[in-house]
This record gives sequence, structure tokens and C-alpha cells, in this order.
Amino acid sequence: MTDPERSRPDAGQVHDEASLDRFLSELEDVLHDLSVRTGLCWWEKYTGGPGEELDDLYRERSEIMRDPRYVDLAERWKGRVRDPVLARKVEILSLEMLGARVNSAPEVYLLHNRILDRVISFRPVIFGRETSNSERGRILRQEADRALRREAWVSTAPLSMEVSTWTAELIGRRNELAREAGYKDYVHLALALASLARDEVVSIIDELETLSAGPYRSFLEKAAQDQGLGEIEPWDVSYLVEKVTAVPTDLFPRDRIVPSLEEFLKSFGREPGDLGIRIVNQDIPFAGLCMGIDPPSDVRILANPHDGHNYYQTLYHEYGHGLHAVFAGDNPQLFQEEPGVFAEGMAEVWAWFTSYPEWLRRMGLDEEMSRTVAKNQGVRMMARHRALAAEVLWEFRAYQNPRQNLTDLATAMESQYLLSTARPVHRWAASAFPAGYPVYKQNYILADLIAAATHRALRENFGEKVVGNPKVFDALRDTYWRPGAARPWRERLKEFTGRDIEARALAY
Repeated sequence: MTDPERSRPDAGQVHDEASLDRFLSELEDVLHDLSVRTGLCWWEKYTGGPGEELDDLYRERSEIMRDPRYVDLAERWKGRVRDPVLARKVEILSLEMLGARVNSAPEVYLLHNRILDRVISFRPVIFGRETSNSERGRILRQEADRALRREAWVSTAPLSMEVSTWTAELIGRRNELAREAGYKDYVHLALALASLARDEVVSIIDELETLSAGPYRSFLEKAAQDQGLGEIEPWDVSYLVEKVTAVPTDLFPRDRIVPSLEEFLKSFGREPGDLGIRIVNQDIPFAGLCMGIDPPSDVRILANPHDGHNYYQTLYHEYGHGLHAVFAGDNPQLFQEEPGVFAEGMAEVWAWFTSYPEWLRRMGLDEEMSRTVAKNQGVRMMARHRALAAEVLWEFRAYQNPRQNLTDLATAMESQYLLSTARPVHRWAASAFPAGYPVYKQNYILADLIAAATHRALRENFGEKVVGNPKVFDALRDTYWRPGAARPWRERLKEFTGRDIEARALAY
């Protein structure tokens, strides 16, 4: 068996750009091998296996990314390298090591893994019956029985109460380590690693809230009146959105999702079998999950589908991640990892095709129904963004003051943004995000801004011929996917759309 310590490159041998280049290439080989083994272990965990080596793999990464010799090397060479590709690698490595000061600390990753293990294995119980995560989601969106919706809504409370102490401890530990690294709290650090700022994100959320406040209130009040509801409860909101905006689910059967995706790819002149992307159905705590095990040849998607247009959107979203991973996968390891905001943007760019009238007509919808579905996406997005805003601002404020009552904070944020009755039920820790994917949910809002600007640029550049145009696929590949992190994401966005990320890219 190879000793991991002995296989790592020697920072002491770096004395010029040529030796730095060799060192980074060797380090990337080590990181690539570790990334593949970690991806396979998470795949095993999500598909029902034990995933017993996770802690050891995280320890191995911690020893590399927190090695004082490597940290010192990255800091010494940052800003001093003339070769632009090599300079970008040093910049990314330095950022990775900054993030590792928190995320790869043993006191953080051990708790992170323990909480995620429990979240992944949890199954909600609704009226005494154990239920899948996907069925719980279906009930909240489609079930006319209000009492059943309420039971589905509160069904994650036992998990939240079970892991909340661990999660609050994890929030505190992340904050302490972020402050040691020179940041106000973990939120400021995490956003800086993605070339974002807290004030920028909050400003975008505030602007979108202002844009949506009037239309959302009018929509919600009318929908509740039509359904004979008095007070709007938090377990009513998703149902009302679905009731008003959904098309019949039989128009979008689950067994057509993958074939429709394959046909769509072929319309761009691409053969799905050539892309190295595999789709597997699995009940997981998410609607879907893309895992780049070893791009470009091994990218896997876990899907949790039911009938309905929104499930098509979800799988297309995950496939957008897959395409991004495949074409960035030819890059060196340090250029394969993208900030979450851009990764989610690339996923949404692909998902947005499912709202094009041309795509809807290919699914068998007539002209009128196609226009209706496309129009309703604004309402669905508005409601989704407000729900996400409540979660994002809850998290930002939780890190600002972890000692406050986090259930009361979550209740206040939810009531404010969903315009629903305040129901203080302990649910905030039941999601995989606070522990497993911290400071991430803002990326789903920002992703729609990226997608909106991108599709506007596509229509400006290609006119009515966007769907099924091979030149569209090539443009996305060449500007967005293939460069990987070799080019900063905001630079690529500006090149493609002519603008930086901004709230006014979107119109509800």
C-alpha cells in the first residue's frame, strides 16, 4: 500500500516557475486521486452503502490543504508568477487553502459527516407511515388534503431536533475558524471564496423582494380565496403555487424524462452515450444530485423523479451540472472546481430550456398550453426565490448571532417572505444544507440571474433558432464550460452576456 505522505510532492524543491509548475502538477495528481476516491465513497453513501472511509478521506485532504509547507508556498508565490496559467493555479490553490482552514478542520468535517449521515438515512413519518423524501415533497405540492400537507410539513421536526445541537455547534466552530482567518464570520469567508460579498447578495435579494412583493401578494391572496382558505399556512404555499401554475402531470410522465433529455441533446447534434453521464434513480434528501466522480468519463446523476413538469426541470438542471463537469473535466484538477454560484448557474441555463415554447411543443403541448406554461414560470420562480430568500437570510443571521433562538428566527423569516402564518415548528436543522452545504442556497437565486442573462444573450445572438441549434451548444461549451476555473466565472459571464450578475436581469 502506498503511503499518502510519501506520495505527496516536496514543497522544498520549488525554487523557480519551472519547479513550481512540476510541484503543482504532482499535487494535482494527488488531489485528483483523492477527489475520485471521495466521490465514490459519497456515491456509496447516497446509494445505501456504508461509506465508511469518508472520515479518513477528509482527514487526508485536511493534511494536504492545511499543510503549513504548502500554505506557505502558495502565499509566497501568489502575485509573483509571470505565466498566466500558472499564476491562476496558484491563485486557486491559495483560495482552496483559505477555505480549508475552516472546512477541512477535523472539528468541522467530523461533525459535518456525522450530521449528513443522519440526514441521508432519515425517512419522514406521516400519519404513522414511513415515507420517502420524494413522496413528502409531492404531498406538499399536490395533495388537496390540508391536514396531510401539515403532517408532511412537520414530519422533519424529529430530525431537526435530533441534529440541531450538533448543527449549532458546527455553526459556532465555523465562525471561530473564519475569524481566525481574518473574516467577520463564516458567511463573509464563504462568499469571498466565490468572488461574492455579503452586502452584494443581500442587496440582490432585497431588490428581488421589492420586485416580487406586490405580484406575489396578489397571486397568493387570490389563490387562497379560490381554494376557500382563510389564513395562509406555510404548508399551503407550495400547494397554491402548484395548483395555479401546474399543467396536468400526465403530460409529463416520469418515464419520459430521460428519453426527452436524450432527444433534446440529439437536437443539438450530440449523442448522449458519448458524454459519460449516467443517471440513477434513488431516494435522496434532494430532488436530484450530480456527482462528478472522475470527469470527463465518469459523471453520475442521482434522480428522485415523479410525474410533472418540475421533475423534468430538475433532471435537466442536474444534467446541466453534468455537461459543465464533462467539458471542464479535460482541465487540470485545480481548474475543474467551480464556485457554487457559477456551477448552479450552468445547471439553470440548461434547465431553462424546459420553459421554451419550442421544447414544450416537442413534448406534445399545443400552442396555447405551451404559452401558459412558459408564462407561469414567472410565478413559480417568484415564489421559489422568496422561499429561498427566507432560508438565505436565516442562515446569514444565524452566523451573525448563533446564540439566538434559531427556530424563532426561521419562523420569522418564513412568515415574512412567504406571507404565511407564523408557525414556530423546529425544522431548520432537518435540511442537509445548514450542516452539509453551508452558505449555498443563495446560489440558486443567483443562478437564475445568470440563466436569465444567458438566455437573453442567446436570443439576441441566435434569434428564434435557439432550441436545437448546434451553435448554441458550442457557444455554451466554449465560453462557459470548457475553460473551467482557468478563467474567473464573472469574466466568462461578462463575455457571454455583456453584463455582471445583477437583479435586473430577471423579470417576474
